[in-house]
Amino acid sequence: GFLLMYFLVKSNPEKWFYVSHNGLFLFLQLALIAGFLTMHISHKKTYSWIERLGKSSLTIYMVHLPLISIYLIFYKLFVGFIAASNIYEIIPKAKEIKELSQAAVIIFVLILIPLSLFIQEKVFTPLQIKLTNRLISMRSLKSKKQCTSTR
Repeated sequence: GFLLMYFLVKSNPEKWFYVSHNGLFLFLQLALIAGFLTMHISHKKTYSWIERLGKSSLTIYMVHLPLISIYLIFYKLFVGFIAASNIYEIIPKAKEIKELSQAAVIIFVLILIPLSLFIQEKVFTPLQIKLTNRLISMRSLKSKKQCTSTR
């Protein structure tokens, strides 16, 4: 199914890109998730990495578009710099590049995953813990006030 999605989007991007992003392959994605849910992983280190990636999946989703926009600019400038024979050709050569190469996409993913793990573990998880503790303390204060007011 995922190979079919790849070939459809590559064969006619204008037609299939939006359809694929608006749920055409939702059942394939759900089947993939269901398949992973039934797997039993006994190796603790592998399980730990999968759990960390699962926790950072929302972070990956949130930051991938802004990061790829920034990455594409640097990629174009880098390729323009390599292709140019002098400094005045860098920008025109960079403007000629329309998409990332497959190697550049792999490098982007290799940057995105550790960065998302870092953001999740250093920003969002501490924030979640802080907010959860605050809500719990507010709830316990509220229940204490209700107990003292009923006496």
